[in-house]
Amino acid sequence: MPRKPETSDRNVTIDDIAKAANVGIATVSRALNHPELLKKDTRELVLKIVDELGYIRSGAAMALASNQTFTVGAIIPTFNNAIFAASMAGFEKGLSREGYTLLVTVSNFDPKQEIKQLRKLLERGGRCNLTNRT
Repeated sequence: MPRKPETSDRNVTIDDIAKAANVGIATVSRALNHPELLKKDTRELVLKIVDELGYIRSGAAMALASNQTFTVGAIIPTFNNAIFAASMAGFEKGLSREGYTLLVTVSNFDPKQEIKQLRKLLERGGRCNLTNRT
């Protein structure tokens, strides 16, 4: 069984995965991004090692490489109304199917807070933002 890198204060990298699987980093990248391009046994080996070592992809690196965060921001006034919670659950389900993450923030009916949150969502690369404003 592969072991985690000796330096415990650093994250597992694709280099670590490649070494443990005895493949190149391009093969690891393909296994993660385009698994259909690899032979089944190679793909399964790499993905097994990814799981065993606890590799977590860097969202920042993926966003930098693709110029997309795959994040959608939603600003709602409150969670105290069931309609907002139910709407966000349905919205998240649809976004998740398409590979997006929903980032929800609550404005507490404060327009200044809503603007501040909107700016923060845009700074984080949110593709679109929903508000209760018309």
